[in-house]
Amino acid sequence: MSFNLLAIRETGMPPDPLYPTPWLEPDSVELDERDGECLPPFTASALGVIEVLPGGSAKPIVQLRKLKVTVRATEARMIVACSKYEKGGGWMGFGLGGLSVALAANAVSKARAAQRRAGKMLVGHVPYPWLTGVGYQPGSWPGHDQVRLNLRDPTTPGRALFLDIALPREHSGANVAQRLAGLAATYRLAHEAGQLDDATCALLANLQAPAALAPVPNKFVGYVLVNQHGGPQAAGACP
Repeated sequence: MSFNLLAIRETGMPPDPLYPTPWLEPDSVELDERDGECLPPFTASALGVIEVLPGGSAKPIVQLRKLKVTVRATEARMIVACSKYEKGGGWMGFGLGGLSVALAANAVSKARAAQRRAGKMLVGHVPYPWLTGVGYQPGSWPGHDQVRLNLRDPTTPGRALFLDIALPREHSGANVAQRLAGLAATYRLAHEAGQLDDATCALLANLQAPAALAPVPNKFVGYVLVNQHGGPQAAGACP
């Protein structure tokens, strides 16, 4: 089954680098020293995971439209968590991986749902080494800006995914994308310098304090976090 970014996990489960481990507090996960300080969390009004197919077409995996998902950015990753993932349904799954998440996340009875999800949480994360780009589109979800995280599948070389997040009305997509790009660039330079080529180091250095991007109607605009021109990998290339 293909990696789809979201999973239902239980408190106290052994660590898994592919997914966060739920914490005792609602909508929270266990953090480690690399997470450092967290930005103030916000509640997403919609969320979707999309697979990028060869040729650039998109294939939805999971979409969430009726639940509230807590989103928080740390110094090492972007995290999504939802304790009441069965309340009222709202999950749509596509394909085997997405369908399995959707079936587990949608409820028939709220009382039964509360009992079933005790100690469980719907979680996902994007560690910054997975992140290849981050952008935004204003008003793409009615009344809300949307942020898109472009990431590589850590389990399948060449497979790419999007994580789309509809922001609260009071949040600016331009500001969120700008802040995420800076956090990701800073983290990668601090932890991956010996693995990056000169062009990537220069790219990330410029993105540590990125300029704000003006919106383009009906399009995502964003920051690219990988060297698209390739080139030899030079160990220790970053200062």
